[in-house]
Amino acid sequence: MLTSLTCTWINHPHHNAVADCQPVALATAARSGLRVPPTLITNDPAEARSFITSLPDGRAAYKPLGNTAPGGQRALWTTPVTADQLTPAVQLTAHLFQAWVDKAYEVRLTAVDDHLFAAEIHAGSEASRVDFRRDYDALTYATCDDIPHTVRTGVRQLMSAFRLRYVAMDFLVTSKGVVRGRRQPQWPVCFC
Repeated sequence: MLTSLTCTWINHPHHNAVADCQPVALATAARSGLRVPPTLITNDPAEARSFITSLPDGRAAYKPLGNTAPGGQRALWTTPVTADQLTPAVQLTAHLFQAWVDKAYEVRLTAVDDHLFAAEIHAGSEASRVDFRRDYDALTYATCDDIPHTVRTGVRQLMSAFRLRYVAMDFLVTSKGVVRGRRQPQWPVCFC
């Protein structure tokens, strides 16, 4: 009923639903010029093992494709996984595996129309280093004014592709690269 209203939407619910589909969001992010870690969506245990084994450190991030777990409503966080940890249960449904990214910190980037606001999220525990949502009490925050041009452009292209006026995106920031004594962070995409 709500979607039939002729009113001003920040994001129309139908646009949000399309953007919330992880396979579509990742493909659109890549087409928009955002860095997306190597990703595999499969329910084939052998294919998942082969993908994970091919990664430089033999470790992947497992992310659920939905927001619920079997047996009820509960959150499933990002989990590191190696090929030998996979079980035949992978064949029961599609799973999303991404190359593991060792992060220096995360950035929550919020965009409203052309305005971008970013905050650094620094993990203070092992659990929050894996997924910051696992241990909110161990987090510290800082403002982030150094949003790379490629990220700004990519986020705006992604918003346009999905016809969104508002997004909140999470990025993993690595500390690779030093220019004139200053770290130049790299921002692979991390949709949560």
